[in-house]
Amino acid sequence: MKLETAPHSQNGSTVFEIRTDSGELVGVVYPSPRGVKIVSKYITNHDYLFVIDPDDPPAVLIDLATGMGK
Repeated sequence: MKLETAPHSQNGSTVFEIRTDSGELVGVVYPSPRGVKIVSKYITNHDYLFVIDPDDPPAVLIDLATGMGK
C-alpha cells in the first residue's frame, strides 16, 4: 500500500489516495475541520462506520479535536 497526494475531484483540495502496489485506488483520506475522513468501498466493519451519501462509499470519521484544549 502507498499514499499519494491528489487533487479532490470536486473542489481541487489536496487529498491522500490509498493505492495498492499495483496502483488500484482502494480509499481516500480527506481533511475535515476536526480531523480526517477515510472513505473506501472496502470498509465494511468498523465501529464508526457511516454512510455520508447513499451514492458514496462508506466512510470513517476520526475526530482529532475531541479532548484537546481550546
